[in-house]
Amino acid sequence: MYKKRYGAHETRIREVQLNSSGIHIGQPLEQFSGILSGIPNYVGDTQTLMNNTHEPTD
Repeated sequence: MYKKRYGAHETRIREVQLNSSGIHIGQPLEQFSGILSGIPNYVGDTQTLMNNTHEPTD
């Protein structure tokens, strides 16, 4: 979750990545199941997701 100071709040779920170059917010993800159960499960196409670049940890 990130803070927004002005304008309407976002109502869609977005992919978020944190790494050494900062915070990266992806396009809205729309194909989920289980939202109301509190355990959302993404069932959409993985090609629409951001590149998964794991950085080594010290």
